[in-house]
Order: sequence, then structure tokens, then C-alpha cells
Amino acid sequence: MKTFVYIIIILSLIMSACSNESPKPRTKDETLSQMQTSIKAIDSLSSDSENQTTVIYNKFTTRFTQMTNSQTSSDNTVNLSVEADSNHSRYPVKSYQAYVRNGALKANPVPTYITYQARRADTKYIETAVADIFNLNRILQGVVKPVADKVTIDKDSIKYTGNNQVLKELFEYGLSSSSLNQVEALSDLTDLKVAAGEYTVNYSPAKVYPKTLSFKVEMTATIDEEPVRIQMEQTTNYSDFNKTTVTDPTE
Repeated sequence: MKTFVYIIIILSLIMSACSNESPKPRTKDETLSQMQTSIKAIDSLSSDSENQTTVIYNKFTTRFTQMTNSQTSSDNTVNLSVEADSNHSRYPVKSYQAYVRNGALKANPVPTYITYQARRADTKYIETAVADIFNLNRILQGVVKPVADKVTIDKDSIKYTGNNQVLKELFEYGLSSSSLNQVEALSDLTDLKVAAGEYTVNYSPAKVYPKTLSFKVEMTATIDEEPVRIQMEQTTNYSDFNKTTVTDPTE
């Protein structure tokens, strides 16, 4: 009888140990597939980012910095708070706050419009900028998947280092959070090429939501046939997935 009891106890311990084993790690394909599913299910989202863009052009080195906070939801409501700075008086930039609900714009400082079309242009700009910031599918499809065979994936991060042209897509994504995009004289970039770069996407292990995107890219280009070198570094944190209530930062 004792032998039978011992056998039952041993079997119970074995079954308990098996049930407590960690789940099998996701494969790379499973991780990217789950991330895509999670991104598609996002209804509202918040983000904060810090961007530093250094432009070496025409014998000048100009550093643009921008702190960006934004919220979006599926009820056609977005906000955007920008704290921008430039170390060169030749290329001034502005800080501002904006709130758009159902196509109606509120901004601080309060802008003066000559025409209704000018107001609509500003509204469209804010809506587009916020849409670009929260376009996580662009990061997955345009930046991560094309170099899936070269990225390193562990239980909570995706990492890449190199000079693949996907970093151009990442640079263009970063322009939405860079005060460089306020400077018309430096916006006409041609022959844009990747010199080098790296990125890390940290994600939640359970649902594989992208939580933090950090990247550094170095680009070469020309402006009016003059060479230009651009170094961009950015960290963006995404939070409150499907729990964001968009507030009015202008009040």
C-alpha cells in the first residue's frame, strides 16, 4: 500500500512540475505575427518621444531637439504637444500645442488665419503628423519585416544594426517628431541615402505591443547640390494601449 502511495506522490510531483514549465518561446515569425495582430487591434494610444537631429550643411552644424507628446483614439480625436528648439538663429523653430476633434482645431499659441483654407491646412497637418507618429504598422512592415532575417529577437525586444535602406523609412518616420520638419530651407533633401544605423523595439512579452522604439540613423543627402549629413536619434514610448482618453492640452 505504501508503495502505491509513493507512486501516486511521485506522479503528482511530475505532473506539477510539467504544469509549471514556462511556455515555449515564440519563434521569430510567431512574434512578428502576434505584433501585427496586436497593432491592428489598437483603438487608442498615447506616446511621448525625444528626438535630436543634427544637420551638417554649408559649413554649419545645427542641432534640432524636440519633445513630443501625443494621444489618438478612433473617435476622430487627437492631440499634439511639441517642445522644439534649435541652436541656430538662422533656423528658428516653434513650440506649440494642438487639439483636433472631428475636424475642429484648437491650438496654442492661437494662430491667425487669412482664409478658411489656411485653417484647414493646419488641421490636416496636425492630423497627418499624429497619424504618422502612431503608424506602428509602418514600423513593422517597412522597418522590421524586410530585414527579419537580420534582426535579433529575444523575449521582449527586436534589434538591428546595419545600413539597410529600411533605415531610410525609419528616418522619415522620425521626421514627424523632429523640429527639422519646421525648416523649409532644409526640407528639400535629394539623393537621400543611409550611411549607418541601428534600432531596438521593446515589446510586451504577452501581447507583443511595441512599447519603446529607440533608433540612431546617419544619412547623407544633398540640398541645392550641396552635400548634407544628418544624424538622428530618437526614443519613443508608447503607452495606454486601448486605454487612452484624449485630453485638450490647450486648456
